[in-house]
Amino acid sequence: MKSITLFLTLVLGIFALHGQYTVQADIPPPHPIDKKYDGKLEFLGSNQEMEKNIGEAEADWRALMDENLQLLLKKLPPTRRKQLQESQKAWEDARSLDRNFFFNDPAELRHALGREGEILSKMEFMHRVKKRALDLTEYISIFASRDEEEQKTSISTPMVFFPRIETEKK
Repeated sequence: MKSITLFLTLVLGIFALHGQYTVQADIPPPHPIDKKYDGKLEFLGSNQEMEKNIGEAEADWRALMDENLQLLLKKLPPTRRKQLQESQKAWEDARSLDRNFFFNDPAELRHALGREGEILSKMEFMHRVKKRALDLTEYISIFASRDEEEQKTSISTPMVFFPRIETEKK
């Protein structure tokens, strides 16, 4: 019985350690913008400080989003560029419509959610900009590098359908 208990303890310990290291490996390091606002987007100070920090963080995420968009637009072929521009416009329009709907009547919103709920709502809209900025970062790594590789391949690699036969002249 002791050997079974020891064996189970050993096996469960290995699984627990493996799970611990797997979880730690899956967590990406914080983005520099997240580091910049670490602790500043929590209700530790005044509501005015919170709103100021949310506004500044949103401006930083928007700057990154715009930078990523411009970089990606430069790297894409014209048809893909047009698709991305339409996608970005649709994203901006949807976010604007949601924000206008949600914050249409500040008094009603404050009555329904309270001051802290209103601030958290602003944070939600800031997180939407953050997500789009990070999505565009991901798009750069996915589409721009692939499109560059395809362009290099199509330009530098001739398409050969039949093997070349060389004959010697005598």
